[in-house]
Amino acid sequence: MKKYGFWFLARRTLKLMVYYRTISFRHTSISYRGREFGVEMADTREKMQLGLSFRKELPRDRGIVFVYKKLEPHIIWMLNTTISLDIIWLDARGRIVHLEERAPPRRSLTDFKIFEPTERSLYVIEFPAGTVEKYGMTKGSTIDITHMAGSSEHRGKT
Repeated sequence: MKKYGFWFLARRTLKLMVYYRTISFRHTSISYRGREFGVEMADTREKMQLGLSFRKELPRDRGIVFVYKKLEPHIIWMLNTTISLDIIWLDARGRIVHLEERAPPRRSLTDFKIFEPTERSLYVIEFPAGTVEKYGMTKGSTIDITHMAGSSEHRGKT
């Protein structure tokens, strides 16, 4: 795991605070066992760095999907995340390869956690905490990502 220095993280936080007001996300939907979820697409480096930072709430049945270009074990950090989240890693076909439930909020440069799965993924989804349990999502089950705009252009790249 890469170690991040205090000043690096301080600069990153200030940069994100500036970007927070200027970045807009595309909206689409995904589904799990017939239940539809509205999601924002984090498909650029800037959007991925911002993620759900500084959000005060995330409505039920809403989330964010991080769309990566390569199938790798993508790490997620919770810096400046003020809400508890469920984090789900998916392969190119939408199969759940890793889950982290109820990741606690992290509001400071010295109090944040990095989640580093061993499985390779192409997508990472963040939902409000409790979503995984409420809908019975498990490792090995599949989330339907076929309606996700632009997802087919990323599928299968390694």
